[in-house]
Amino acid sequence: MRVDKALELLPDLEVVAPLRALLVSISRPDERALWSSSGPYLTIGKRGVQPEELTRRMPQAFHQVTEHLQVLYRAYVQALEAQQRGDGGEVVAALLRAGHAEQHVGRPLQARSWYEAAQRA
Repeated sequence: MRVDKALELLPDLEVVAPLRALLVSISRPDERALWSSSGPYLTIGKRGVQPEELTRRMPQAFHQVTEHLQVLYRAYVQALEAQQRGDGGEVVAALLRAGHAEQHVGRPLQARSWYEAAQRA
């Protein structure tokens, strides 16, 4: 199946962004196109993806998403604990860590929300 057709079936929702990234990352040029003169110039949409490969790689994607959420949740709990101790600097540092984690995975709007929370702290 071509990537462009596969992406048409996937709603443009933030919650499935990791699935979209996985789909694009496992796409491969079609064997026939690979050896043609246009092979090296195929756009992502013209590449192929195998649903079986997507299924095989999904546990890895679930693990990455879970790890990311753990980082965010830990940072928030650390901010709460620091606030309870009256350690304003650590509150800000914890919220900034969450923002950096979001920035690292390409979620600038979410990162900004964490940065704004740090600024208010």
